[in-house]
Amino acid sequence: MNLSLSKQLLVMVVLALLLGVLNNFRPSAKIKWVRDWQSFSDVAKKDTPEPEVVEEEPSVEGEPADILTSVTEQLASNFQITDVGIKTAERFYNYAKEFTLWIDARSPELYDKGHIDGALLCYINDKNKYLPDLEAQIQERQPLALIIYCKGADCTDSHHLAEDLFGMGYENIFVYKDGFNAWFEADLPVAGTMVTEGQADQAPLTAATVQIEEEKPPGMYLEHVFRDMIPFLFGAFLLVAWKRSRQSKLLMTAACWMLGLFFIWAALPKLQAPFAFAKSIWNYDILPGALINISALMMPSFELVAGLGLIFWVFRRGGGIITGALLMVFIIAVSFNMLRGHEFNCGCTSDKVYLTSIYLEGWNDKIMLLLRDFGLLVMSALAFLRSSKS
Repeated sequence: MNLSLSKQLLVMVVLALLLGVLNNFRPSAKIKWVRDWQSFSDVAKKDTPEPEVVEEEPSVEGEPADILTSVTEQLASNFQITDVGIKTAERFYNYAKEFTLWIDARSPELYDKGHIDGALLCYINDKNKYLPDLEAQIQERQPLALIIYCKGADCTDSHHLAEDLFGMGYENIFVYKDGFNAWFEADLPVAGTMVTEGQADQAPLTAATVQIEEEKPPGMYLEHVFRDMIPFLFGAFLLVAWKRSRQSKLLMTAACWMLGLFFIWAALPKLQAPFAFAKSIWNYDILPGALINISALMMPSFELVAGLGLIFWVFRRGGGIITGALLMVFIIAVSFNMLRGHEFNCGCTSDKVYLTSIYLEGWNDKIMLLLRDFGLLVMSALAFLRSSKS
């Protein structure tokens, strides 16, 4: 049975929309359909501080009681999201720790290795899991202010979590923008499990006894280079031998299966963690904030349905046109950001390494993205253009 292209697209669009809606009913994955994302330039700006940023505050002269009064007044008088640097954050910690609730927005793995002593975990990509305990702690302790941090100045997760909590009604929020790495390097109190031998029982830990993972310079894992080169080379071969490709059932089947499996593999982690994918879309700094969450919920479902359509022959042409449209969007978005010199995380597929941890520093991952997508686009064109009768 061969469905017409219009019927294929209708069935696939309906299935994709239904899947996107149903997926957002899962408690662990649920996000708001429309979220008021703060603009990328406002959150990521580091060189020009915002007017409300508290950086180098003059020291307070006087007795500890006078300092405590000054700090608590500063904590209680904030009714918005305010960025603070390490000096102000240290002052909050030293003089008013019992009046604040520190929140770590990083992953459980990084939190376990090392975190600011006393901080609670609320991993931004899985915040639905941690919010009930966090809200219970806020209710029990009634802090004057919440202080949120992530890895460092380049990490925006603390701002995203602050926006979510602000939207929930918590107004007095500080974002410690220098993050755990700066706190660690300043030898301030931390806790964690990655301690040197014989020191596992010490608490709180310091920079001398805990190890943190350094950020990798721009580049790619060797495994990811080969992963991206395979679809590029196969797509280039199909293009060079285009006439033969359109006539060969074997080449057509190989192209559809490679393209379909790739899109299924790309869709699954996005469906599992839609907020993480929404952050990647936000990081492109292209879409209006109101469209980011909708795109994060719908795009992976279209990828999955299109991938399955390519594998099940009856939906081949529909799958080809949907994957082709998605690839064109990816290519335009990546090219636009490359041209304007904007650094971004693709968010296209999983970043996991399975075979080798060899890292090629300086390798241009954005060029590899474009080459891979070019090869996949050729496969999409072949799936769409080849007659359903042949």
